[in-house]
Amino acid sequence: MTVTAHRARLAEVSLRNAIAKLVLFSLVLSAARVLWPDLYPSAWPLVLTVLVLTVTGVIGDATLVVRYGNVPPLLIGFFGMTAILWGVARLWPATHMTLERAVTVTLALGVVEFFLHRYVLSAIRTPAR
Repeated sequence: MTVTAHRARLAEVSLRNAIAKLVLFSLVLSAARVLWPDLYPSAWPLVLTVLVLTVTGVIGDATLVVRYGNVPPLLIGFFGMTAILWGVARLWPATHMTLERAVTVTLALGVVEFFLHRYVLSAIRTPAR
């Protein structure tokens, strides 16, 4: 596979990965909002959190997952996602995202990430159809 073809394939896989992250992260955070009704005062903190997680996740997947495989980026992502969940929530004083809640949500997001990393790895290795 040429460098140009590899980059085009990575862009295609990253776009699909981004769409999956937007949908699945939204579902996980919405479930957390049901579990803890006081988690977010409105939809805006949830939306911003999903966007930040998606952008950083797609960049991380395109760089770290492709280079190091599934597990090391998953471990790094655990700390990054926890920091993002807790940090973005600080922008809204009425948000009740404690560190314990952030860790709990990150564990759920980690399951999603595990399977998305597997998708990225298999899609990158498989030629485009």
